[in-house]
This record gives sequence, structure tokens and C-alpha cells, in this order.
Amino acid sequence: MGNRQSRNNIVTFSILYGSSEGGIAIQLNISKEEAARLMALYFTTFPKVRDYIEETHLMAKWNQFVITPLGQRKREYGTYECFRRTAAYNAALRNGQNVKIQSTTSSVGLMTFTELNRRIKPLGAISTCTVYDSIEIECPIDRAAEVIAICYDTLDNWPVETFDWLELPIGCEGDVGVSWGETKIVHPGVTQVEVEALVQKTKDDSIKTFGEWLQ
Repeated sequence: MGNRQSRNNIVTFSILYGSSEGGIAIQLNISKEEAARLMALYFTTFPKVRDYIEETHLMAKWNQFVITPLGQRKREYGTYECFRRTAAYNAALRNGQNVKIQSTTSSVGLMTFTELNRRIKPLGAISTCTVYDSIEIECPIDRAAEVIAICYDTLDNWPVETFDWLELPIGCEGDVGVSWGETKIVHPGVTQVEVEALVQKTKDDSIKTFGEWLQ
């Protein structure tokens, strides 16, 4: 089951990000013929993916740019006819289909993090940094459960409520701790007592790992 899921994920991301039959064959250590069969099966199962890729490529070819669902425009100069027989042409097509996903995801993430920071500030909490699709938050320990509840609500629901073209929650998961070295997973509905116990556990584990100076 794990291997099948892993293969499905590789095929999905490889196709969405423009990998060829050869690229998928290398990633899965299979023949090009088997990779071609998997790609055909994937497009038969999810025909809208093929439609998305073809429409994006057409947009890039006609305009030398693509437009994201948020109206952001990304130039793809490699799609000019003079580059048709070069690697730059295919790279520009792949980048066109990638950027509509990656740029939109990044922008939605940043806007959601901004909204989250606004909501948690009254509780004395603040976001200290973001890394790709992750956000680090510092908050008073006695308000931690409230902050966690706001985080799950904002990250799961705000994007769907705000963007009418987003039909499903993106989904998120959270951890608490006293350092990046030791954290424990927290789920929606966690209580303040449970949070404090988890934080204490991460503190004890950090002391064991990094030394008594953490006290």
C-alpha cells in the first residue's frame, strides 16, 4: 500500500510539473514504455489534468505569458517561435504550467498567514517566520490552546471562504514545543491542559538532547 501510494504521488507531481516519460521512468526505475502506460492511465483517470496542461501551454504560446487564478502574470519568453527547436521552448512550457500552481499556492499561503497573524495578535501571539508552506508562531503558554484553535480555523477555512475558485480546504497540521528540535503534534480541539503537558514533554526532551542550560 505504501509503495503504491508513493508511485501515485510521483506520477502526479511529475506530470503536473512537466516531467517526460523518460523523467518518470528514471524516478520510478521503470522502462519508458511502462512510464508511458502510467501517464496514459493517469490522464484517462483525470482528464481535467490534461485539459489544464494543454490550456496552459496554449496560453503561453499565444501570449508569451500565463495568468494565475489571482491575476498574476508570469512572462514566458522562451515560447517565442524563434526558440521552438530549443530546450528553452519546452522549459518555458513546463514553467508555465508550474507557475500557475506554485505562484498561486505561494500567494494564497502568504495572504492566509497575514490573516492568521492579524487574528492571533490580540492573544499576545505573533508569527516570527515563514518557510515555504510553514509558519512559526510564538505565543504565551496560557493562551496556546486558543491560538492553536485559531490557526486550524484560519488555515483550513479562510482560504475557501475568501477565494471562490478554491473548492476544498488546503488542510494543515501543527506542532508545539520549546524549540525546533523537539515538537509534538497537536490536533484541532486540543485543550490547554493537554498543550501544557506536551510543551513540558518537549522541554524535558530538549534538556536531555541539548543540555541543562535550556532550563
